[in-house]
Amino acid sequence: MDNRKSAVGRASRVRQSTSSMTSSRSSRQSSHRSSRFGQGSRRTHAQSDVSASHAVVIRDDDGNDVTPVSLLSAAPKPAPIQTGGDASESSGVHSPQSERSDEAMSVGMSVADESGATTPIGQGDNMDEAAEDAAEERPKELPFEEVVAPTAEEIEGRTTITLSETDTIWILDIEAERVGDEYPEVTEVKEQNEAYETRRKAQAGSDKFMPRSTQTINPLLKSKGVHAPPPTLADSGCQADVAAIADDVEKKDPIKKTSNSAGEKAGQSTNSESVLDHPNMMSTIRMVERLVTQNIYHDKHVRYRGTGDSPTEKGVSHLWTFKALDGSGAANAVAPNPQKPDVIAVGIGHRGFKNVGEGGAIHLWSVKNPEHPEQSVVMPSGVTTLAWSKRSPQLLAAGLHDGSVCVIDVSKPEVQPLRSTYTGGKHGDAVWEVDWVDRGSERGESLVSVSADGRVTQWSVKKGLEFVDLMKLKRVSGKAGADAFISRAAAGTCLNFWQDDHNVYLVGTEDGTIHKCSCSYSEQYLDTFTGHSGPVYRVRWSPFDSSVFATASADWTMRVWSSHHHEPKVSAQPATEAVLDVAWSPRCSTVMASAGADGRLSVWDLSTSLLDPIASVAVETMPTSVIFGPSPHTLLVADANGAVHVYRLDGIENVSGGTEEQKRRLEVALAGKDGDNSTE
Repeated sequence: MDNRKSAVGRASRVRQSTSSMTSSRSSRQSSHRSSRFGQGSRRTHAQSDVSASHAVVIRDDDGNDVTPVSLLSAAPKPAPIQTGGDASESSGVHSPQSERSDEAMSVGMSVADESGATTPIGQGDNMDEAAEDAAEERPKELPFEEVVAPTAEEIEGRTTITLSETDTIWILDIEAERVGDEYPEVTEVKEQNEAYETRRKAQAGSDKFMPRSTQTINPLLKSKGVHAPPPTLADSGCQADVAAIADDVEKKDPIKKTSNSAGEKAGQSTNSESVLDHPNMMSTIRMVERLVTQNIYHDKHVRYRGTGDSPTEKGVSHLWTFKALDGSGAANAVAPNPQKPDVIAVGIGHRGFKNVGEGGAIHLWSVKNPEHPEQSVVMPSGVTTLAWSKRSPQLLAAGLHDGSVCVIDVSKPEVQPLRSTYTGGKHGDAVWEVDWVDRGSERGESLVSVSADGRVTQWSVKKGLEFVDLMKLKRVSGKAGADAFISRAAAGTCLNFWQDDHNVYLVGTEDGTIHKCSCSYSEQYLDTFTGHSGPVYRVRWSPFDSSVFATASADWTMRVWSSHHHEPKVSAQPATEAVLDVAWSPRCSTVMASAGADGRLSVWDLSTSLLDPIASVAVETMPTSVIFGPSPHTLLVADANGAVHVYRLDGIENVSGGTEEQKRRLEVALAGKDGDNSTE
């Protein structure tokens, strides 16, 4: 015992009751055996002392004991060692327990150690298991530690603490399918890929390889169903006699009944009217037709109204075409209704003088149904011009090729046009343009027309188309010493009233001159503008600047004028044939459109270029008229085949600002241009 204590004292300053978990377990087993076997207990304790003396001791570089000590083992209670033999022998009394111990020890052999204690050899496993069970049942005791204060040398000495990083613990490691070029294993991966590719190519046509196929097991399917309660039903009924049913049917759906001669003789009446003759059938069919066409033209309608996305590049795109099936002539005029912009009136008629006696028509189209006109009015002669009343939007004025002026009320089911006659001041030649003029609340609205007979006539609708000649056009000599005229009368081709003063208007003639006239003076012109070498087909005031107007002529030019100068500000040649029409944009003061007899539709922006159009497109048939539509950046173009094409202007931005800002932009675009930029 002294030797064991001295060995433990030299091993460490901190004394522990046990050295390791193995020694503590051996001690527990030994003490358990000592409690059951009297004499063998001394041998067991001796054996534990030997194990403790020969335990593994770990020391550091300075010789200090750093052996790990278990904190879970309990301190054993050593039994007293008896050197004088067994207790039973010294006392001379043998208990039953000691007898059983002697019998157990007498079986087999025993080995004695240096201290004289013997260890039995060959004991059964039941003894070890019983010892382990007893050790587990005994409560565990924490090891006792004796803390010794460090010495002065240990305090002054140098202590080295080394920190090291533990190995990386991978919780989830998914191998990548690709290797970057910066990794060292990229060369090995490339070699493996090349070897696989070589092996795969070698399989083709080789007898050493054979294809095999596998079939994937289909997943098990499970059907599930639900049961819904049936809907609740209720019975309902009423009683009615035959007379009540007949009266109710006649009130809701009246049907005209007619009788034939055979039925009258027989005293019976038969219903000869079919379902198509029902008075509400046409309106129902028209509504269904609109619904179907709106589904077809939905995307185009969105672009027409300016609510959809449009290309940013400047250009002209075609949306759809209004085309009547009768094909009675050319579309000479297009007029959207000022109050109902979706309603568009189109005048049809032959343009040649030999076809004066042939009839014409007026088609009322709706944007909601581009396939078929909503209403058609047959006219006695070809229609050359149209104009809607601003005060009474249901009134439509038309000028005919035979010189007549007609006013139509489209709101009435049966249209009866109010027409001028020879006794009532009918024109002696074709009426080329009509326009409504507001004379104020007292005088109302009147109609003004210009004809090839040289008369500018005002018509009063309230008095049954009573007329007054505002001006009889006469030729003027542009240069001094010119040849004398055979006839002093000048044929009028177009007119346009000034928006600021309805007493002032412009008139274009076949001589190529433009006259500025007033309703207060019927004998002389306010001013005359010369420059065109052919008939002037169209004259239009700018909607933003009352001093600027544009003209289209048969001399292949389109010109922009200022009422303060007698020379044109801009003279452009958009076509190699006559320019039949010109129009100003109602939303941008510098944008214009022109239609030429060569089949070209051109769009101009004076702020961009005064000589070249920003966009041009070829029309299927020769265009006869062009006008800006009621929707933003849309164009309505009539052609010689009786159709009206609807176009969309792309890439043209809306100019912000009021009338003054628009006027300033136009003045800047025309600044310094007095006619010397002509392209003729």
